[in-house]
Amino acid sequence: DEQLPIHQRYLLLVEHLFIDPPVLKTDLWNELYTPWPIPADIYIEIDKEMVETARKGGMNVSLCSITDMQLENESIRTILDFSTIDHVEDPFPALLEYHRVLMKGNASNCYIVCWIGEKAPEKMNNWDGYQFYFKKSDFVFKVHKSGFYIRNHRIFAGFGDSQSSLNLFHLKLKKKNMIVLRALTYFFTLIQIIRSL
Repeated sequence: DEQLPIHQRYLLLVEHLFIDPPVLKTDLWNELYTPWPIPADIYIEIDKEMVETARKGGMNVSLCSITDMQLENESIRTILDFSTIDHVEDPFPALLEYHRVLMKGNASNCYIVCWIGEKAPEKMNNWDGYQFYFKKSDFVFKVHKSGFYIRNHRIFAGFGDSQSSLNLFHLKLKKKNMIVLRALTYFFTLIQIIRSL
């Protein structure tokens, strides 16, 4: 499996994921430049020429960035981000957008493949141009801060030129009552600390 081209591995990966429509796929690289298009209900892409080409082929594509998606709130059930988020230096705005467009409920899923390392975020030249890799602890912190929790995580592909690796994250929306419970826990802990002073 690891000997296959990475974009073919993305297509094979989709066959093993929990996917419910409507499905959003970020970027059009697989669909326009490889023989392994990934099926989705809507695609987003920041490159105008790629969007025009895809639309001529009948694809439903929105011209926008993952940090400012032109999609309605709670309009998507599954997000497939296969190494798109690592083209932005800070993943947090994109994670917030993913949280915004996902339908609330346990059936929603967000799958992200991105470069993860142990050093600070760094720009590197990998298979398909310049990308950033994220320090694992920072990325995980931003995942939780944006309203997700990590259901599953594993290394997906080998090392880049900065000793980072492509990682697959399966994200789920945090339940609101969990957030409220955590806030109450912090609140009562703070009261206990104040009383002990």
